[in-house]
Amino acid sequence: MKFKKIGIMGGMGPESTALLYRYIVRCCQLKFNSFRDEDFPEIIIYNLPIPDITKSATRERDVKKELRKAVLLFEAANVDFIAFPCNTLSFFVDYLKKESKITIIDIVEETANYIESLNIDKIILFGTETTIKKEIYEKYLENIEICKPNNQKRVTNLIYKVMKGEGTLKELNILMSEYIKQKTFVVLGCTDLSVLAENIKSRYVIDSLKVLTNSIVEKMII
Repeated sequence: MKFKKIGIMGGMGPESTALLYRYIVRCCQLKFNSFRDEDFPEIIIYNLPIPDITKSATRERDVKKELRKAVLLFEAANVDFIAFPCNTLSFFVDYLKKESKITIIDIVEETANYIESLNIDKIILFGTETTIKKEIYEKYLENIEICKPNNQKRVTNLIYKVMKGEGTLKELNILMSEYIKQKTFVVLGCTDLSVLAENIKSRYVIDSLKVLTNSIVEKMII
């Protein structure tokens, strides 16, 4: 099996970046029986120390400066495509596509495509305040009702706890329980929450990081 060269733009949640790498490795093991070093794709992970964009994206110039630096690095490394495990960063995806000659895999666009494939009318979006305020998912889901959680502050607090190496699956399940009981699909539109959701099997939970992983694995085959 031959694979394309992958560039992963990290730094908007180092733990979720590490989890994405592990998911890709696991997919290779399961799908392609990979076990030797030569059986896995070439992956370059670049950690960006960008300003925090969880609650706002006010320092756009500084963020774009870091993104441009990452694009130049990936171009020099001749990667075939770039992916980033951060929903909020999708706010800058048009800038990235303008600056880069390399294909960009947008986690929000990929997750939105998956949501549309389910033929559902409504979702509950768990994301950062920036993702919610900038209506990042609305850009791709014009025909699906996107509802916000009843308590965004609790979602934000949990995101920050995960960023600090804290937070538990129990806390996430408490936030999601009322919606899942109503059989409403909950979208984990923040990959920091994905860190807690690795073992969740509910069909009513859509994990954007797992969707991105599947898209990467599908697109990396030559």
